[in-house]
Amino acid sequence: RLHQSMGIKVAEGFYLGLGYQFDSYFKIVDEKLKLDEGGDSLITSHYAYNTYYGFDTRSYLTSAINAKVIIDTRDNMINARKGYFLSVGYRGAFKFIGNEKTSNALQVEWRSFHGVSKKNPAHLVAFWLMGDFTGAGTLPYMILPATAYDQRGRSSRGYTQGRFRGNNMVYGEVEYRFPISKCTGVLSGVVFANATTANNEFQSLGLFESIKPSGGFGLRVMVDKSSLTNLAIDIGFGDKSTGFYLAK
Repeated sequence: RLHQSMGIKVAEGFYLGLGYQFDSYFKIVDEKLKLDEGGDSLITSHYAYNTYYGFDTRSYLTSAINAKVIIDTRDNMINARKGYFLSVGYRGAFKFIGNEKTSNALQVEWRSFHGVSKKNPAHLVAFWLMGDFTGAGTLPYMILPATAYDQRGRSSRGYTQGRFRGNNMVYGEVEYRFPISKCTGVLSGVVFANATTANNEFQSLGLFESIKPSGGFGLRVMVDKSSLTNLAIDIGFGDKSTGFYLAK
């Protein structure tokens, strides 16, 4: 995987970005797949999807150009306490740059941060909304929008990476952050709730017809006071699923 982009600051809090994304999957081994003519067969989602839409089941790639418009008013990019972030991006994987099929995708992301205490800005509520939309059957299975496919792999805490996927996906999250060690500010906590929805063409399942919620809690240990960088330790609980997360 190679994802590289550059941005230009047009005005205060306003940026334009241009980039290139390359994703390659090869030597794929579908361990649960059983193609037994005698009746003891098991067709996986990966095999069924790629076969139906004409993609190879052992290897595939996408090569895409992306362009973004970003508005960012956050007071801190690492650990914001106020402001918002909006990104609207277009991703074009065209045949002339190495793709089997042309695909177009729209990616939208919104984050906002709202203080709930005038005395201590560490008390705040954060919102996160993300949407990925592309045409049916234009991308191979593993490159479809999926849970925890965001840049930091933080979406859908409570579910494993790739647990839910579809050509259209929407994710929303709310998180309450609060200080634990009020004097030093080194230790703080969070509680969060989120929900994921994706469509499924094979099951005739539309977007928002199936919504998978999850929630959890975590600790934040400040490792750099000047930049407000935290070590994040979270536990998430989903539908018959649990996840442990360690991040910076």
